[in-house]
Amino acid sequence: MNQPRIGGHPAGLLVVILTGMWEVFALFGMRSVLVFYLTQDLAFSPVSAIQVYSLSTSAAMAMSLVGGVVADRWLGVQRAVICGALGMAAGHLLLVVPQLLFPALALLTVSNGLFKPSLVAQMNRLYDTNEPARDRAFTLYKAGCNGAAIFAPIVTGIVGTAWSWSAALALCGIGMVISSVIFLACRRYLVEADFRGAAGIDRGSAPQNRAALIAQLALVLLGAVLFWTAHGQQGGTIALWAESAVDRRITVGGAGLYIPAAWFQSVNPIIIVCCTPLINWWWARRGGASGAAGELRKLRTGAILLTVSFVIVAIAAQMYTTPVPSAWLFIALFFLTVGELYFDAIGQAFLLRFASVRSMTMFVSLWFVTLAAGFAGAGVLAQLWGRVPTPWYFAGVAVLAAAAAVAIIIAGRKQTLGARMP
Repeated sequence: MNQPRIGGHPAGLLVVILTGMWEVFALFGMRSVLVFYLTQDLAFSPVSAIQVYSLSTSAAMAMSLVGGVVADRWLGVQRAVICGALGMAAGHLLLVVPQLLFPALALLTVSNGLFKPSLVAQMNRLYDTNEPARDRAFTLYKAGCNGAAIFAPIVTGIVGTAWSWSAALALCGIGMVISSVIFLACRRYLVEADFRGAAGIDRGSAPQNRAALIAQLALVLLGAVLFWTAHGQQGGTIALWAESAVDRRITVGGAGLYIPAAWFQSVNPIIIVCCTPLINWWWARRGGASGAAGELRKLRTGAILLTVSFVIVAIAAQMYTTPVPSAWLFIALFFLTVGELYFDAIGQAFLLRFASVRSMTMFVSLWFVTLAAGFAGAGVLAQLWGRVPTPWYFAGVAVLAAAAAVAIIIAGRKQTLGARMP
């Protein structure tokens, strides 16, 4: 399919980024105000509100596997994106009706499972498998979505406090409507079916190669679960450590002010947006680090950078008995975020190398399953918080991240790079 190019990328990439950006605006905006809506407008207890929030978030990730199968076998990628987008738009708008709270959350969960993996699969179809720009496209998509993640909580928070939490949820619904309109209006720039390089592996031949292929995939998925288990500490134990042990005081005009610990959660998407152009420039300059082997090197680098970030935190926690200078936390978050840039988007791109055209969306959804498993693992690991010394806790997290790097290194030794599942 010939289509105009923007900055070396197909015009369809911009369509995918804008569609995903407004979806993230709606999703992050809803998540940032849902607990307030439940507790203040619907009289939920704080514990019940957090349970509703957590279960709906985990279920949405898990549902992506079902959504991927539905998209591959019945709906097709574009129809799955459209159904998911319209379903989420309806779900966000129905949240403002108290009697429809749980049906609306169920609709959001199912629709999210259709939308997210299908949109990533749609982006993948814009590129040849070994095209150097393909990896950079995945990071540009991630940066666009994180740009929305920065502003969504701010905008919905302002609307919620100035008017009502229902108005903030309705705004999220409007954002999802915009996402749907963009995708529907610009479908001509997208690829519905592309059978380039989709022959796959002959089911009757090369059983040793197929076994090595499965082993490589399993190692990468294991590495991803370990990576997300370590990375998931950012929103939990790292936040608690920032609140209790980090010096958050700044001086402005002679007055001492304290940075709210929650603000450190914005550092991650800000670094992603700022660093993506630099990382893409670096990858383009190197040139040779494309293809499956190059993607594995990037995954390994991401896991190593995550390891470094938690080593920094462990050292800081060990060195200071008084409040830790905030510079240590900022440096650690920088390594964590750059590691995420190397790992997350590239992991999705790598998994898609295993997929035939008819299983592409399902393989994307496997990545979201590793996210769900990793976040669950992060919650289990966090039960040790306060039971072991803080430096040892973060050192243990660094070991998990290092184990992810080891799993990726072993996967890189399997001689199946670029092969596809049948």
